[in-house]
Amino acid sequence: MLYMKAMIKVEFIFGIIVFIIIIIYSMSQINSMFIISSSDSKIDVNKLRANTILNLISEDDSIGLIVEPYRFYNPTDLKNNGCPNLEKYNLGQYRLTLYQSGQDEPIIKCGSNNTLPASIFEVKYISFDDNTYGRMVLEMW
Repeated sequence: MLYMKAMIKVEFIFGIIVFIIIIIYSMSQINSMFIISSSDSKIDVNKLRANTILNLISEDDSIGLIVEPYRFYNPTDLKNNGCPNLEKYNLGQYRLTLYQSGQDEPIIKCGSNNTLPASIFEVKYISFDDNTYGRMVLEMW
């Protein structure tokens, strides 16, 4: 009889240990899911913000890049104007680059000279006043 009581206690302790291990494993899995989903949502929010900023740049004539909404100055005029004033958008560390289609050299390159890969990289295709096309690239860190 004493032998059976000892077996029951060992099995009970073993069951408690297995139960605690399962609980700890489940909690760690739930925690990692929340961490992953929160970082994914942060990236999505930043991409949305970058896309919104590109649209605002395409519509805001006070910056000095556009003739009318969604129509940029011709590339020669943009090179002469230099970089726009983008501080009002509170971008933090950013790089804005405008390219004319078929050209590898940028027309305008504003912002940071950071060599690290950007956490946000958004591209918007644009048209210039001289009826050519290009792209506007916004990188944010």
